[in-house]
Amino acid sequence: MARLINHLSSASIVLFLFSNSAVPILAQEIQNKKIFSGRNIYSPSLAYDSNNGEYQTWYGGWQANSDYPFDRIYHRTSKDGNSWSRAKTILNPTDLPVPANHVNDPSVIKIINNVTKKNQYTMFYTVCVSPCKTNKDNQIWSSVSEDGIKWLFPKLFIKNNGAAVPSVVAESPRSDTWTVYYSNTSLSPNKIFSIQSSGNRDAIGQEKVVYTY
Repeated sequence: MARLINHLSSASIVLFLFSNSAVPILAQEIQNKKIFSGRNIYSPSLAYDSNNGEYQTWYGGWQANSDYPFDRIYHRTSKDGNSWSRAKTILNPTDLPVPANHVNDPSVIKIINNVTKKNQYTMFYTVCVSPCKTNKDNQIWSSVSEDGIKWLFPKLFIKNNGAAVPSVVAESPRSDTWTVYYSNTSLSPNKIFSIQSSGNRDAIGQEKVVYTY
């Protein structure tokens, strides 16, 4: 299993990995190395598929100058973590059922759907709904996919005046519930929260403050 533990913002993506026996590369091989560039790209999420030996990454921002000023979410693949495929846009603001200016900050997990018994990707991400003038217009949404490229069924997860930059964690591929961490920079001081999500992508219970900064 490979896991993203840090990233660099701005015009390039830098991945910092740690690895175990399931991953055929060592972390130090790609640490601190720019692996691809864009106009203004950031917030990568990384997954490794042991079935085909392929890495996938999802990230947001503007890949090209023509993408300005609306953030999108992109996808790339790699066999070795060094050479990556061309960027493919996989989520636009216009794909949502609400007026939105930006979609960004993807966090992706791969689980086994307990109903279909098939692999399913679930992505939580930030949506800045129109007019998107302040951080309070941020919300967290989610979508699902069979291949990590075609995303369906966008669904509002958290709408509480500024929730953004989600990070979802599943204890195992068959987990019925997940933990979603997210920030809210519209508060003073800023805070990071956690909340549980059901397999249907509904928030469960009350959010908890896990960090204040």
